[in-house]
Amino acid sequence: MTDAEIETIGSRIRSCRRFRGMSLETLAGLSGLSKGFLSMVENDKRSLNGRHHVAAIAEALRVSLTDLTGQPYPLTGKASAESYSGIIALRNVLMNRTLNYAEGTGSRPLRVLRDQAQQVGRLRDASNYGGAAGMLPALLDELHESIATGEHRQEATELFVTVVCQEACWVARDLGHPEISWMLADRAREAAKNVNDPMLLGFADFLRGHALFAVGGYQRARAVSTRAAEELQRHSPTGTALEVYGMLHLNAALASASAGAAVDALPHLAEATDVAAQTGEAHSFRLWFGPTNVNIWRMAYTAEAGDGGKVRELAAAVNPRAIPSHMRQAGYYVELGRGLAQNRKNDRETLTAFRRAKELNPVYVRAHPHVRNYVASMMRRSKLDAGGRELRGMAFRMGVTV
Repeated sequence: MTDAEIETIGSRIRSCRRFRGMSLETLAGLSGLSKGFLSMVENDKRSLNGRHHVAAIAEALRVSLTDLTGQPYPLTGKASAESYSGIIALRNVLMNRTLNYAEGTGSRPLRVLRDQAQQVGRLRDASNYGGAAGMLPALLDELHESIATGEHRQEATELFVTVVCQEACWVARDLGHPEISWMLADRAREAAKNVNDPMLLGFADFLRGHALFAVGGYQRARAVSTRAAEELQRHSPTGTALEVYGMLHLNAALASASAGAAVDALPHLAEATDVAAQTGEAHSFRLWFGPTNVNIWRMAYTAEAGDGGKVRELAAAVNPRAIPSHMRQAGYYVELGRGLAQNRKNDRETLTAFRRAKELNPVYVRAHPHVRNYVASMMRRSKLDAGGRELRGMAFRMGVTV
């Protein structure tokens, strides 16, 4: 296996830069990063720890974020075919359906749709994206019909926004289709606006803000999330609405850090922490808002800010099993690994964290651009010394090698 067989974000930056006929000096000037730093990144001697660095380089090179991350990453076997067909079907529903016109096709009772939607969440949490993607298009289609007919509109809209659109957003995002994730979040907002429900509007804007992360729209994500939190606060949120309010502040915090404005994130983190003290460990709509999740998001913020040592400290005080979701538990180990990876002396611990995340949710971790980049970088630079067989096995299972 040669270095040329393993693509990293750094190697893609070099390829795009050369394709543009751009020197390192020019790229440095346009991106605001030093020539020396960029040279080390291109040669995998330094990792791009921050999303804002990747976004700045993509903008300077006039390429999309996915051109540098290599998304979408292909799945294999039956799961691949099921996932792809499900994504195409989701897109077709969004393009062919509206919330204001009933086609007379009918839909199953809401209790049946609700049970099916909850099953989708369980499938995704179990990393069965093929099964989840296969069920979502019919649910999305039937709820369009239920909302358009006006029968039980409020109840149908809540199920549409908080469960079906949310699950579909995450499936589309993780499978590398951010445009469909955005379309779903935007449709959720349209539905929420039709019933003028502050909590649902806030929830939809949480989805919209999160969808923007996948395309590097961090500043807009911060603006969307901040405005939505301010609007929801005007209605004195309680219960589930308070959880949504807290999640919006977490979105705004991570968006701020990802936009290179880590200091601006601190008031949002403080507000989310205060809210979590009121809600406790809440489980509404699989948001998992509460002290544990706030601390996992704090780990993400700290990794983004480049303080890997602090991530280790934060992780030691968090019990991820307090959240009954393999997906969120996997997120804890991903952020721990991202923090550890900022020091190459931690390669073995980094690999252990990523491996644990992959055990909890293989598809989510396989589709995570930063995890893939760290694994690929370790493969290129270590000559298999930092994990040996274990590293090769994880790289192979993630499809990092060619």
